[in-house]
Amino acid sequence: MVSGAEREALRRLGDEVRKISELPVMDEKRALWRALNDLRMQRPMVSIDQIPWHEMNDDGSLTAVVEDPFWRGIETGLRQTIYRWKRFPADMVVGVFVRIPMAIRDTGFGIGVSEKTAVYDERNSVLSHAYERQIDREEDIEKIRTPVVTHDEAETRRRLEEGASIFGDSIGVRASGAQTMLNVWDQVITRMGVEPTLLDMADRPEFIHAVLRRWFGAATEQLDQYEALGLLDPTLTTCHCTHTFNSTIPGEGARFGDPKQCWTAGMSQIFSTVGPEAHDEFELRYGAPYYARYGFVNYGCCEPLHTKIDLILERIPNTRKLSVSPWADANLSAERLGKRCVLCRKPNPAFVGGAGLDWKSAGAEIAETIAAAKRNGGSAEFVLKDISTLGYKPSLLSEWERRAMALVRG
Repeated sequence: MVSGAEREALRRLGDEVRKISELPVMDEKRALWRALNDLRMQRPMVSIDQIPWHEMNDDGSLTAVVEDPFWRGIETGLRQTIYRWKRFPADMVVGVFVRIPMAIRDTGFGIGVSEKTAVYDERNSVLSHAYERQIDREEDIEKIRTPVVTHDEAETRRRLEEGASIFGDSIGVRASGAQTMLNVWDQVITRMGVEPTLLDMADRPEFIHAVLRRWFGAATEQLDQYEALGLLDPTLTTCHCTHTFNSTIPGEGARFGDPKQCWTAGMSQIFSTVGPEAHDEFELRYGAPYYARYGFVNYGCCEPLHTKIDLILERIPNTRKLSVSPWADANLSAERLGKRCVLCRKPNPAFVGGAGLDWKSAGAEIAETIAAAKRNGGSAEFVLKDISTLGYKPSLLSEWERRAMALVRG
């Protein structure tokens, strides 16, 4: 139950977000993103995500007042949107409605994570992990289960009705459905450990293949359920920290549940030290049928992929964005990508860490990537993410954004 004072606070936030969404610059940003994702870049684009929010509340504007956990989450999202727009907007686009999550439940893959963690800041959700090996024998593979996906339609309707009542005419509300991500290898190593799994790829490849057949099969059946239940959301405008506006999907008559009208993301971060042949054998061949069901794919995360680009685009030809991590060769990536795909550069978050802003390194990284993309006629974006800490100095992120936007605008 939301009190009268809480309702008023939510309406004020909704009204502020609506006013931001109606600014003329939003249409300009959408057009720029659409050009980028159509592979006809007008200029490089910039996003900032995965922010250490526990360090950012220097002015009290992020302090939530709503008690109800669900609506407190909505409130927090609104406050963070406003904060980002005022402090480091980059090329963010703000929608003219509040997204209300549909009441979707997913039972997961049947085996949870057992781990030891090390904490350097109790307020920070970023931890160091040591994973317990739970899948070591053939019989352990049976622990991997196919998720059961359900949708409580009555609860979704109740949320939307309550949202419309709370926000009134301050801002509209819209049901927000599901977006899937194929990160099987993140799931595997958190249940088997990093080093043991990599060693098994060399010493016990058939065992690893048995694990992968089971896990990729379960992920495929999970997607089947999201599709059958009509839960995949073609109206979502971000995928793995970047905007997805384009001229192809969703198309006219797009409906919830159709993956061909949606984006997905995929990655195999643990493969940073795995060569192209093994990457193909243990990930791409398994994932390719899953990715083929979607309209576009945003592939990769922290793993360097510059030696695997041709292979990835062969196996996943609908890849529209490919990650070029801080440990990847931007020049080689731009050369191999050419005009086939957006070069999604991930600037090194360490350059904007607690020790201060190292703009000499950060600026050189951005400038090198811009030059490489232009030299090869390609499209490029910058997605600053995985920001573990700013040393409780939010101004560092504002300064990085100001300088980065100056560079991409030329």
